[in-house]
Amino acid sequence: MNNPTDHRPLQIAFVFHRSDIIGGASIYAAFVAQELSRQGHSVRFFVPGKGHYTERLEADGLQWEAVRFLARSLNPVTNIRALMALSRGLRAFAPDLISAQASTAGALCRVIGPRLKVPVVYTPHSWVFAPGTPKLESTVGWMIERSLRHRTDAVIAVSSFERDLGIQRGVVHPDQITVIHNGLPDTDITTSASTVPTDPCRIICVARFETQKDQATLLRAVAQLPVGKVELVFVGNGSLMEEARELANELKIVDSIVWKGAIDSVETELLAADLFVLPTRWESLPLSIIEAMRAGLPVIASDVGGISEVVIDGDTGLVVPSGSVSAMQKAILKLVSDPDLLLAMGKAGRARFEQHFSLDNMIQPTMALYQTVAGNSQ
Repeated sequence: MNNPTDHRPLQIAFVFHRSDIIGGASIYAAFVAQELSRQGHSVRFFVPGKGHYTERLEADGLQWEAVRFLARSLNPVTNIRALMALSRGLRAFAPDLISAQASTAGALCRVIGPRLKVPVVYTPHSWVFAPGTPKLESTVGWMIERSLRHRTDAVIAVSSFERDLGIQRGVVHPDQITVIHNGLPDTDITTSASTVPTDPCRIICVARFETQKDQATLLRAVAQLPVGKVELVFVGNGSLMEEARELANELKIVDSIVWKGAIDSVETELLAADLFVLPTRWESLPLSIIEAMRAGLPVIASDVGGISEVVIDGDTGLVVPSGSVSAMQKAILKLVSDPDLLLAMGKAGRARFEQHFSLDNMIQPTMALYQTVAGNSQ
């Protein structure tokens, strides 16, 4: 057996079920893969096909391979086809380790890995059965996770909440799961140049327009604020974006909203904002909040998943009950009405980012775990 501390070069396959968007899980995987590559390991991504994500991978100098039928689906025929296609690709690549990102890849890879005698490190990025997820998806997802628990080599939970939930629901043994919080590299411009909040206060929300993110609650909260108090900037797109536009029109707040869509440089928009808000129904530990803290912004977010492990209520921002329009409205009004508090929370958030959520804080334990799991399989 190899010593897991000998840091031998590894051949590592990253598997993810989406290439059409760039979100938290895909950004996480790209950062980890970049560092692995920099350290001399061979890395290849297995994704559904060409898209925004593969363009980023290519820009980062990372290899990728298309896998037909790889998608998040409850259709057994689609999943069997994806299983066969992914198995062929992984067999040809012959990795020392498979890094499975999110539930679809986690399920497929834990079927394939033992057959190929390749260990799998699975990062759920929020359990599919987390509180707030749709009932059918939650039930089926839990059954799949439960059935695969004995085929799991190691799980990375990006929050303590995620670890505890997995153990509580019986899908993972305590010895199998390790908490490694998400982290991000710093930027050249680390905080907003402004020391005085803008008037009106500029609120930013960076999230896909999907059921999970619940932009409707934020829109309704803003509609209850005094006219002209805030400007709300949405960054992101998605299937519910048009529905959100219609709601803004119904609430008569269209003039207070800027729709940016999907953009390449989120950092620029964050640095121009005064306050970051994330209304969400379920999460594990969202990178968007860490991005906001890195930019020196105070954060208001739903109290779900591991968010309270990042946002310290009353210090770096405020956490509110998910789906509560009144709580969201009160939290926003409290901060936009107190510029000194707004700035103090932003500074505290920046300090917390530097201390707990840097890229090194994430990469080092991840690298150590990969080496250990790969070494134990020899």
